[in-house]
Amino acid sequence: LSNLSFIVSLQRLRINENIKMSPLKFFFNILRNEAWKVFRERNPEVLVSAAAEVLIFCSCEDLVIFIL
Repeated sequence: LSNLSFIVSLQRLRINENIKMSPLKFFFNILRNEAWKVFRERNPEVLVSAAAEVLIFCSCEDLVIFIL
């Protein structure tokens, strides 16, 4: 999932550049991208791991910013 970490870093930069993109939208964008991988690879563990990793990146700090 190192590629996912890289994607998450890029998405984080996008959030900083474009405030319109909320952390929740960012979270679902990543999950949608990973869901396509699951359909291609037929590997549900990829999505579960991705969801866990994305939740770590979209931590309380992001959600507090989103709420404020």
